[in-house]
Amino acid sequence: MLSISADETVSRDFLLSMILMSQSVVIDSTRLERNLNLTLQILEITDKVVVCLNLTDEAERNGMDIDERYLSKQLGVPVIKASARQGEGLQSLLQNIEDVASGKYICKPHRLVYNDILENAVGRLVPLITDLLNEAKSPRWLALRLLEGDQSIIDYIRKTNSDENKKAEIMSLSNQLRWELGDNFHDDLMKIIFGNAKE
Repeated sequence: MLSISADETVSRDFLLSMILMSQSVVIDSTRLERNLNLTLQILEITDKVVVCLNLTDEAERNGMDIDERYLSKQLGVPVIKASARQGEGLQSLLQNIEDVASGKYICKPHRLVYNDILENAVGRLVPLITDLLNEAKSPRWLALRLLEGDQSIIDYIRKTNSDENKKAEIMSLSNQLRWELGDNFHDDLMKIIFGNAKE
């Protein structure tokens, strides 16, 4: 995920350090678009997600009517309206978390689709990352972060107890591809993410 805020950095580091049965993403209903940006990036990491729309009472007072069923269909994961202050929606949230964790609810998360040049770059890195790590973390997401030059992901790859030659190959290729993608890569990536959040 593009670590442009503290909440995104904390979320990324937590998800990298754990293999989760399910992940609850609590978002502020009054700032839906901004929070969907983070949600879409989390869906790149794990497919076991339940989205909690908190502060729905505040959103409704401000004239916002959020269709959680439509949002759930678009995201491919359960979306639950809640108001933590009022204690509303919490039982439904807990039940959905349990259903996702147990496999009773199979998530089919929305995946971001990038332009052909970026998809090609990701496609070249993914097999190498998969071969190196052979674990549950999303190799596609890790490839994107390497292309972004995310130092914490670079460090994460370097610290893995894996073949040094394979790690060197991944670092070399990601540096080459980052150079080929050019200076506008970050801006293009953000446009795609925020464009998906607006839809």
